[in-house]
Amino acid sequence: MRPRPISTNITIVSTGVVDSGTVRCVMEDSGAEGRRKPCPRSFSDLFSLTFLNGQYDDCFEDLFTSKSSRIKKQHKPVEAPYSGQRIRLLNRHGYHNWGVVEVYRAGTWGHVCDDRWDLQDATVACRQLGFLRGAKSASANTSLSLSERASGIILMDEVRCLGTEPALQQCRYISNHDCSLTEAATLECEESQDCPDGWTAGFGKCYKLFSKARNLRLAAAVCAMHNSTLVNVMSKRENHYLSNLLTNFAPEFHQWHTGGHIRKGKWYWYSLVERKQRARRRLNKNWRRQSRFKTVRLPVTEEMWFPGWPSYENRYAEPGNNNRKQCLTLSRQYTDPNGGHKVVDYFFWKADWCQKQSGINFICQIDIAGKADKATDCYTGDGASYRGETAVTQLGTTCLSWAASTRVNEFTHPGAGLGDHNFCRNPDDDSKPWCWVDHDRWSFGYCRIPQCSSQPEIPTTVPATEDVQECPAREFFCSRQRKCIAESFRCDNEEDCSSGEDEQGCDYALSQFSAIANSGLFHTTGVADVPNLDGDTVTWIESTDERCAKRCLSTTRFTCRSFVYTTSNRTCLLTSFNSRHGSLFSAPGSKFFELDSHRNKITCFLFVRVCRVFLF
Repeated sequence: MRPRPISTNITIVSTGVVDSGTVRCVMEDSGAEGRRKPCPRSFSDLFSLTFLNGQYDDCFEDLFTSKSSRIKKQHKPVEAPYSGQRIRLLNRHGYHNWGVVEVYRAGTWGHVCDDRWDLQDATVACRQLGFLRGAKSASANTSLSLSERASGIILMDEVRCLGTEPALQQCRYISNHDCSLTEAATLECEESQDCPDGWTAGFGKCYKLFSKARNLRLAAAVCAMHNSTLVNVMSKRENHYLSNLLTNFAPEFHQWHTGGHIRKGKWYWYSLVERKQRARRRLNKNWRRQSRFKTVRLPVTEEMWFPGWPSYENRYAEPGNNNRKQCLTLSRQYTDPNGGHKVVDYFFWKADWCQKQSGINFICQIDIAGKADKATDCYTGDGASYRGETAVTQLGTTCLSWAASTRVNEFTHPGAGLGDHNFCRNPDDDSKPWCWVDHDRWSFGYCRIPQCSSQPEIPTTVPATEDVQECPAREFFCSRQRKCIAESFRCDNEEDCSSGEDEQGCDYALSQFSAIANSGLFHTTGVADVPNLDGDTVTWIESTDERCAKRCLSTTRFTCRSFVYTTSNRTCLLTSFNSRHGSLFSAPGSKFFELDSHRNKITCFLFVRVCRVFLF
């Protein structure tokens, strides 16, 4: 007996893109009302059913649509977060102190054209990078590869620095250029000569990279064998320097352990310092031999944790919720929201395991700024003029950054040599240079600096606070959007930056005018009746009411007494008349502004030797 055929009254209804990838069909025959029959998943089954019955034609398009949508969803672009770094070196030869200059301006990375590029410009760039001795040369034996030229852009041209600027972006330059990427500026920075062989100098410290330690305890022991300690990153500028160092010096490694560790929910920097030699004490049963070194713990004040992926609502931000990951590392490899891992171009902070089976990489540091045997590192008088690099107290404690203090910093004591660094200073007329050792308890310590005998002090240039200028002259920088706008847009009573920072601290010209909404001015007094009213008018388009007010006050073509601003087409009409010489009429969408200083004005006629007081 032949089986009963399926009813031909079947309509294929696609439900669109479904997460599972299944597209269903609805049967509308009387025997299966409301039930759903899924479309075949494979192309072979779909082809067979279509060939036999001819009722699944629409499923082809739905099956293609479902698969392409799933593929598109898996490849959502991942936007890397911004680190705050504004200058770095590009070098493919394993050197960290020379290469092609890259700057961050107006929300993007780019290069500097070498037109008029000289040693003075390179010195400003090197000091911004963390090389306090400045530049050794304004050119380096390196260039951009073909792939780097294809993706690079020129952001600054005709750079002219005085040599005293804290950042390259604060020098004079132009953004319009005629340079090719073969003209990208290069430099070579001068390193300090106070570090042992094999160590790298920067920010008053010596650094050395090690690998393959089993855990952090063994890493600290290796550093102690070299009379050093695990690195403590005391400022964001130092983190920028280390990121540039690790990217160029060891690009094959993506993670490095530091001396940072979490304790009771708070992060600290741990370091080993040598104990002071004391008189030999009497031996007894309670005495035990002390180690040559002691551990010093300092709270982490400036943080550079990975903020997460901006395009994924800051997902995978550090530190995570895994309490077993207790060590602070410098890392540029993070979990990709689309699966796997992604490498970024900056070493952020990441909480990770303190030991790994494959071994850990770590950085040791020597604080050369605390050496007391440097002939030129001494202070005269009470040390108020000291500008050296010492950053350690008499007890061996590493100094904290002045920028992290709320009591004594560069804003409370300007001109005292303070800034985003931890070098010893005497800003408050104390007996000798000192520095902070605990911001929470307001604890300080006097520094390990000898007093000069007879030789004059040689000041050392210290990096200043990070610059905020990233735009050419006559432009304003929106920090949140990281874009440049025309300076004329600032304080124009219209927010052009998303945070409204272009309208903060403004002294508006509109405060000198009285406004009447939905009104215009009809001139009823002729020019001949009042000779000093010349009847001139000027129309401005694409303007704001504040810019109209400023133009009314600054124009020299005639005496501007009022203006009418139309919101719909953003135009304003400047006029020499005011409400005394005309009458107001209803004008929806317009606003009449009258200068207050001309509302009660003595006007003298030329033909009649009398003066009439107009009281309005």
